[in-house]
Amino acid sequence: MSHQRRLKAPKRLKTEERVTDDDQERVTDDGQDAPAAPAPAPAPLADGIFSTDVFASVAGLSPNLVRQLEYMGFKTMTAIQQLSIPVVLKGNDTLIRCQTGSGKTLAFLVPAFQKLFALEEQDSRISREAGTRLLLLSPTRELCHQTMSVASKLAQMVPSVVVSSITGGEKKKSEKARLRKGVTVLGCTPGRLLDHLETTAAFNTAELSTVVLDEADRLLDLGFEKKLRRIYDMLCDKKASHDSAEAFKQSIRDGTADHDTSVAPDRPAKKGLEKEGAPFQVVMVSATLTPAVERLGSFLLRRDPKWVGFGVKDEPEDGQQVAREGAGSVAMDLPTHLHQYYVEVTCKTRLVVLMALLLQKCQSGKVIVFLSSCDSVDYHHELLSTIRWPSLKALQGRSAAARPDRRPVSDARQQAIARKFFAKMGRRGKAKAADDMDDMDDAEELSDEDLDGDHAAVATDEAEWAEMVGLPVFADVKLFKLHGNLERHDREGYLADFTRQRRAILLATDVAARGLDLPHVDWIVKKLDKSVAWCASAADAVPWHRARLRNDTAGA
Repeated sequence: MSHQRRLKAPKRLKTEERVTDDDQERVTDDGQDAPAAPAPAPAPLADGIFSTDVFASVAGLSPNLVRQLEYMGFKTMTAIQQLSIPVVLKGNDTLIRCQTGSGKTLAFLVPAFQKLFALEEQDSRISREAGTRLLLLSPTRELCHQTMSVASKLAQMVPSVVVSSITGGEKKKSEKARLRKGVTVLGCTPGRLLDHLETTAAFNTAELSTVVLDEADRLLDLGFEKKLRRIYDMLCDKKASHDSAEAFKQSIRDGTADHDTSVAPDRPAKKGLEKEGAPFQVVMVSATLTPAVERLGSFLLRRDPKWVGFGVKDEPEDGQQVAREGAGSVAMDLPTHLHQYYVEVTCKTRLVVLMALLLQKCQSGKVIVFLSSCDSVDYHHELLSTIRWPSLKALQGRSAAARPDRRPVSDARQQAIARKFFAKMGRRGKAKAADDMDDMDDAEELSDEDLDGDHAAVATDEAEWAEMVGLPVFADVKLFKLHGNLERHDREGYLADFTRQRRAILLATDVAARGLDLPHVDWIVKKLDKSVAWCASAADAVPWHRARLRNDTAGA
């Protein structure tokens, strides 16, 4: 909702869509005016979601892996999986461009796990002491844990594969202990991974074969570009140093070592690395092709790189050409089943409109409200949890101030009484609301020593407050919040509880904006600002949407 001076009926924005199999998510409008998009790859089916091919038809996939996919409920591939899996299986460094919710998780997990299944089938039992073979980088803890839950299910057919994650939120000592024992498939956030690469000597990446950057555009939006480049360089150095040392040891065993060289090289020359790329496969997944994504792709993808997906070029461009194109190369695909609306409201009516919308929409489904900061999430969560309907007595106009036998109460004391009353309501819970209002008649229980004046009068005023308010406004709807300042277990618990509910409201920052699997979400509410419409200010966003609405209507 934007800062405007008049309230208008919601207006619908047409968009494009593709929905997902495993990454279902509703997103708000976040595109921009751009040159005509390249023609998308032809979809085998009319809806463009699923292809007609099954996983069993992919050459090179292990029958055991196919059976595990079918056991998990995945038999038919999505369009992006059909495009990307054969390319990644060949070992090419790959950039996969697809919108969130198109099945991208399996698009990179299936080829990566094929390498593990192949090792197991060759009687080369995978040992956790060999260290990490598959590394998955995600922008947020929640997305990382979601991806690793899918990876854990795929790994059930290979008991020797250890799946774990390091994302912070727990003691670093416990993370070091897991890395010391060995983790075959490791999910992580960039900051935590870089920390362990620099400080954990027992972190073994000698057998690393695949590195995946999930939601690469989001990683760059969060400012991780320098860390990603540093991580890449460190992984290359550690891998190449190990390979050089092993080759030197083998030459000694074979008797072919150069006698003039007494020790193995500590650091491999980077000259060959610049041309040949890393000694492991790199896969990037992104919903948008921003200049930053293309620059990072040009830096990371060096081993016969392939760019696959909807509306991408067959081959990457060089870094200079990417820099020249600038923001004009940004493109985004939005889900076709996503219907978008906007409402112009004044600043002082924004909260009222939001409350009305939530009351209307949350009665039949789930709603996510995105807010700008952690403090805003906490404020709105507290507000929605404690706000109550006025009682019949209040509607009839009966109040303490209207009674001649009651001495006037100052505004400051009224506010203090109100704060105390609503705090009590919030602490005791909605289920005891009726009992709480009866308890308000007990002057001894409700006396407030922090307030000046007559305690009996204060208690009586609190009883009056109890008579003036009714049941909680959102008594039948579960309220949840999610932001970066919450403890790890609280964040995981809120997400799990919200997913299980039939009717619920989730108040969140952009930590929940990308990649999370939150099924059956009917509505998403977000303020239109420059991050959505790529405008200089919120006021500029509305004309942008108006112009787009007129263009869509004219073309309909």
